[in-house]
Amino acid sequence: MTHLRIFTAVNLSVPSIRKVGELQQQLRQSRAPDLHIRWVPPPNMHVTLKFYGNLGIDQLEAVKDAARRAAAMVKPFGLSARGLGVFPGVEKPRVLWVGLGEGAETLAELFRRLEDASEHLGFARDTRVFRPHLTLGRVQRGSDGVAEWIAAHGEVDCLTSSVDELVVYESRLQRAGAEYLAHARIALGAPI
Repeated sequence: MTHLRIFTAVNLSVPSIRKVGELQQQLRQSRAPDLHIRWVPPPNMHVTLKFYGNLGIDQLEAVKDAARRAAAMVKPFGLSARGLGVFPGVEKPRVLWVGLGEGAETLAELFRRLEDASEHLGFARDTRVFRPHLTLGRVQRGSDGVAEWIAAHGEVDCLTSSVDELVVYESRLQRAGAEYLAHARIALGAPI
């Protein structure tokens, strides 16, 4: 049976992603020698709402249905990208991210509606706390300089995007990194 790595996400605007890419480039150039980060290419940046994992191709329609149900309940909204941070903390950073400001409450509502619709169709709820962010990179080793980056760029403004769709993606793991294939683009606020 063919399995697909499926997740749902929203995308930020091209100008916002460019701004995030500029920040990423600044950080890359000021990196400490012992800090090793696997950077996310700007075209692959998105805000993940729900990762379904490996699903059979027959389950893809159920994911699309859950996404349609959730998207129908939320109107398009503005979402600002601002601030730099890390998970879980500066002592042992694993994920370097840009945070989300204005519109984060609406994004959280979309997440809750997606969780409800997914559970209704038989998918397990995510037990982790929803912390919406845009991943810049994954720290492979080291922590030198990360606290300074956050102090220097903690309030960086990466513009506001208009979010008007929910996307169902397949993640294909390649040698050069993940490749994302959109299986469905679902307009927010559209009737089911």
